[in-house]
Amino acid sequence: MARFALALLASAWLALASHASARGRDAVSPEFLGKWVITSIRFNDARPPKSVEHPLGISSERIGWDGGCNAHSVDFEVDRRGRLTFGSQLQTLLECEPDIPIEFPDLRVVTRWKREGETLLLIARDRTFVLVRSPYSPLSRNEWQLEAIIDGETGQVRYRVQTRPPVLRIMGDQYFELVDTDGSSSTGTLNLEGQRIEAMSYNDETRARFARLPGSSGLADRLRWQDVTRYRLVDDVAPPALELDAGDETYRFTARSARK
Repeated sequence: MARFALALLASAWLALASHASARGRDAVSPEFLGKWVITSIRFNDARPPKSVEHPLGISSERIGWDGGCNAHSVDFEVDRRGRLTFGSQLQTLLECEPDIPIEFPDLRVVTRWKREGETLLLIARDRTFVLVRSPYSPLSRNEWQLEAIIDGETGQVRYRVQTRPPVLRIMGDQYFELVDTDGSSSTGTLNLEGQRIEAMSYNDETRARFARLPGSSGLADRLRWQDVTRYRLVDDVAPPALELDAGDETYRFTARSARK
């Protein structure tokens, strides 16, 4: 039970961190964010690779992991070249019996990251940590293109997308990106609990862009993510469809492609 409660605590902690202002920082690539598992460590010397299993979560400013009884996290900043610098390390102070610590590698030795196919590499001077994504819901395994905005009461189509539909990508069941009709990218966060969606909203940088350039974002600022409370998958049609319930209107998407 302690481990289960801790996982919930760590998840909430990372969700809060992801809403922190990124002012003064370079934007973090969505390819870097989400839930990952360190599966191996490659050494630069003659030592063979070491197989490990260390789950972790990466928000816009913090990397967090389960340390056994307590949750741990470390602040970081990343520049446009993928170079990482780390700040303070934090942990919760729960009293658990027995408290059996989990040996977790010190990620503060990492200096940069890059993607290699479907894996994430955290690269240090003498070693490389190899990470793969944790399994996610079907929302994160597809790209979704907006088909229509539907009246939530009558079921009538309020707006149907005719050309170049916006594409929604949900990453790690925690982050999303909407690539609009003009090719612009708007990013944000969400909490996914079963069929429920909570606290779906654009990040500070995207909201600031909307305020600075009103009406210039295509459909991105027309969609009321903050009102979305649940989703429904329609998988008995081809291609599968995704419906996001925003109260008096529903956003209907169709699957564009599957992602591993």
